[in-house]
Amino acid sequence: MDLFILGVRKHLCYKFITKESRFFKKVNLFRCKNLSLHKIYSYFYTMQKESISSLLSENEDKLREIFMSHDASLWMSGPQGKWTAGQHVVHLVQSSQALLRALKLPKFFIKWKFGTCNRPTRSFDEVKERYEQKLSAAGTVISPFSVNMPQLTIDDKPFWLDKLSTLNANLNKVTRGLSEKHLDSLVIPHPLMGKLTIREILMWNAYHLEHHIRILKQKYI
Repeated sequence: MDLFILGVRKHLCYKFITKESRFFKKVNLFRCKNLSLHKIYSYFYTMQKESISSLLSENEDKLREIFMSHDASLWMSGPQGKWTAGQHVVHLVQSSQALLRALKLPKFFIKWKFGTCNRPTRSFDEVKERYEQKLSAAGTVISPFSVNMPQLTIDDKPFWLDKLSTLNANLNKVTRGLSEKHLDSLVIPHPLMGKLTIREILMWNAYHLEHHIRILKQKYI
């Protein structure tokens, strides 16, 4: 009986939230201590961890395809004064390494160090738009994880692509093991966007590859 009631409740909340999500944001309805409705909202409104993992893997395949389908010289090419195409991959590795280290910290330490979230988790589109807005406002910005960018050779390509693939596999493994509670309650600081819920920073990480794929297609190929 309880499962039936919960099912009906989720269905009604989904219909209501779909129509009124903008209203929820304006009045900050979910700042209350009772998070049952908040959890239902997050379930329907944000990307689930399986979808985040799938998107990360799909974008990695697209990135690899760029380098596999073009001449080997692409790895070393780039606009004057900018990263080479290969250094974009190195940057993705450096960023993913930092995220993986953070996610492997004990949950109690993350909570103690950074606190918890008191708002609904943003949707994928909201995270994407917020990131692009912050980038645009900041102008030329270099990630703190990529200040010391190594000089590459063409022979380095398999190493860095495989390293990124291994990191993404580990990130997806960690993602699948996270509870829904931790995904939407714990926060991790992003160097550009500030504190994000774990779900948000995982969505951002999947989009991060898409962002650099677009740059490579627009300016390098």
